[in-house]
Amino acid sequence: MAGRDVGFSSGLDVPSHVLVSKQLQDVFLAQQEAVKRLHEVSSSKEDSVPLDKYNALVKELEVEKYEHSKTKSKLNEISDKLEFALGEIEVLTKQIEREKAQFQKTFGLLKNQAMKETSKKMELETKFSEMEKQKEKQDDDLQTKKQEVQQLAQKLKDEQIKHQKQLVELTLQQQQEQYIANLIKEDDLKKRKRQVMLKNT
Repeated sequence: MAGRDVGFSSGLDVPSHVLVSKQLQDVFLAQQEAVKRLHEVSSSKEDSVPLDKYNALVKELEVEKYEHSKTKSKLNEISDKLEFALGEIEVLTKQIEREKAQFQKTFGLLKNQAMKETSKKMELETKFSEMEKQKEKQDDDLQTKKQEVQQLAQKLKDEQIKHQKQLVELTLQQQQEQYIANLIKEDDLKKRKRQVMLKNT
């Protein structure tokens, strides 16, 4: 377990294995103290040791041994849990790294696709703007030509009216000339008739 700074948090935010180690150390020190006291009692200058005191020390030593065994068992249990947790963390870390790499790859593809789509969108917008300008120019040209056609149509209409008026005037003139010619012709016929009548008389 050395070299891994991972553990279960206690109420004081201290790793559990550190607390257990501290408890084990305290038990060991207490055991040493009990053994020392028992040794002092057994090596006393007095010929006899009070039985109750001896029994108390022995009982105290047994209790310390029991506490030591419990602490050691708890430490082993926590160590197993810690080892299992470290294994899970390692598995999760590798899984996260794989997912991160996959995410970065997917994100990179999406980013490239988004950049391509943005470039395509800008290209389409530019093309649409150019077509819109071209349409506006065509509309202006069409409006200009429409005005020119209207002007030509009006001019043609005026020419037709003028021509019609000229035709009417020409017809009237021809009729007048024909009328005058007929009058002159009739007058000539009358003169000839009178001349013929005069000769016959």
